[in-house]
Amino acid sequence: MKSRQNNGYTITDTISVCDFLFVLGENPQANHYYVTWESRTDSGALYGGQYYHDRLTALQSMCNRAISKINTIQQE
Repeated sequence: MKSRQNNGYTITDTISVCDFLFVLGENPQANHYYVTWESRTDSGALYGGQYYHDRLTALQSMCNRAISKINTIQQE
């Protein structure tokens, strides 16, 4: 399987919540090694980048973003 890239980052982890996708990317050459983005699954465009220096904080951010979306959907 070919790895997905975005802005020089390799997407290493994903969480899917209904019509949304949350991803974590890594780039050891970048100032911030890790980034999280989200996307509408129907468009595929990644947006809302949040950048981090350590993987665990980035992973926590990705999970928190997904949980926040779940909570929003449940309240609707």
